[in-house]
Amino acid sequence: MDRYVAIGKASEALGVSITTLRRWEAEGKLIPERTAGRQRRYDLERQKQVLELYCAKQGWTFEVIADLG
Repeated sequence: MDRYVAIGKASEALGVSITTLRRWEAEGKLIPERTAGRQRRYDLERQKQVLELYCAKQGWTFEVIADLG
């Protein structure tokens, strides 16, 4: 998988809907890069780290499950 992926591929990889990714962006939980055409691109490794920090700050117990494709 490329380092940066489009919103559809990111939603598949994370197991959430595109709407959820957009909501997380609005809430500041995820920060996508933008192309010159303003399309979102996600660095999944960086997004995983952002979500881990968010969960830790909330005091949640969580487990990250990763898969190589």
